[in-house]
Amino acid sequence: QTGGHSSGHGGTAGGAAEPLDAAMQADHDALMRLAPVSAATHVAVKDGSWFDPRTWAGGEVPGEGARVVIPAGVTVAYDGESPASIFTVRVDGALEFATDRDTFLEVDTLIVTDAGALVMGTKDDPVDADVRAVIQIADNGPIDVEWDPRLLSRGIVTLGSVEINGAEKETFLKVAVDPLKGDTTLTLEAPPEGWQVGDRLVLTGTHLVSTKGTPKDQPITVATEDEELVITAINGDVVTFDRPLQYDHEGPRADLKAYVANYSRNVVIETENAEAVPVHQRGHVMLMHSNEVAVRYAEFSELGRTDKSERAFDVGDIANIEPDSNVKGRYSLHIHRSGVDDQAHPVIVEGASVWGSPGWGFVHHDSNAIFADNAAYDVFGAAFVAETGNETGRWVDNIAIKSLGVDHIVKNGDDVNAFDLGRTGTGFWFQGRLVEAVGNVAAGVPSGA
Repeated sequence: QTGGHSSGHGGTAGGAAEPLDAAMQADHDALMRLAPVSAATHVAVKDGSWFDPRTWAGGEVPGEGARVVIPAGVTVAYDGESPASIFTVRVDGALEFATDRDTFLEVDTLIVTDAGALVMGTKDDPVDADVRAVIQIADNGPIDVEWDPRLLSRGIVTLGSVEINGAEKETFLKVAVDPLKGDTTLTLEAPPEGWQVGDRLVLTGTHLVSTKGTPKDQPITVATEDEELVITAINGDVVTFDRPLQYDHEGPRADLKAYVANYSRNVVIETENAEAVPVHQRGHVMLMHSNEVAVRYAEFSELGRTDKSERAFDVGDIANIEPDSNVKGRYSLHIHRSGVDDQAHPVIVEGASVWGSPGWGFVHHDSNAIFADNAAYDVFGAAFVAETGNETGRWVDNIAIKSLGVDHIVKNGDDVNAFDLGRTGTGFWFQGRLVEAVGNVAAGVPSGA
């Protein structure tokens, strides 16, 4: 259990968790330049529904390519599904998603400023289990580096308050009976709470798969025996899925059974056309400079564009930024420099999932945070990362499945000199020793837990 955590709305709480240093100020200023109020096509003038023309100056609901501003003191309710692809949304006030109906927003870049708040369900009023709240990061081609020379855009980037609460569900369980090749059911150690037909599962492999034959310093591409499944029926502790198993998943002894993790959530942040877009055009989520952040039971699907199979660089060290520059810091879920001074109020990330990332999954950077009951799958380099060594908090009961990497030693000299680490395929990467780790599980990772 992670305890309570409240987020402020529209400037009543939040803000920087510690004074901004030069690098933090550079990110802050660059983010503000992406969505100046003067460039807005739609400005909210009163509290109300996004889909109500009366909410907007000019009486028009934001449409294709809109640049939206929600000013301080204004709360806009996002309570529907829009077919329009919005270019930017700047939240100085509050943007609150409905919890009792399906919602869908496609956007290139969603920015929450220091005084702003993004709310997708609260702890007391999470998004109902039978509806979905989806933010899709638009497939808009190469990023315009004249507009965005730090490649911060194309995602959700926040400086203020963020509160996300999907429907609670069990993240992972052990099997009670060893699954074997050809099976189409799993018997679990207990009935899975909150699981639904259609949910996406991964069953961990139990056999060592050799990586021999991978060229030195090249990405490992060998297939693991972890298996992706979709639930078709649930009867107590027995789950039926959509295809026969390809492998045996027997454990070496009675207390070492395979695990089954559930990656589906009803609050979803995803990249549009993720299977087709180049890595450098994917979306990312960076929640930075504030500890007023709580993310519970949300799914981060095919996000992140920092590619850990290749050398990544600090943005300030790249003389000529190009749309495909491999910049550090653009990850699936990045808690970025929220501060470690306030030990009483950690950032909370609980019950979330990351599915598919070219470089790192859950990233805990220069922050005090609790990561609990989260699941990562198919993340290159490292699934969970404490990035710089000063991170504090707890990682409890998380699972990392299938994190492949580059075939060289963990402390490769070139990686160390470039401070481009966590590339070799690990479940949990700790740059320092201040984060308490309890009950975490890693499977299908060539460099160990």
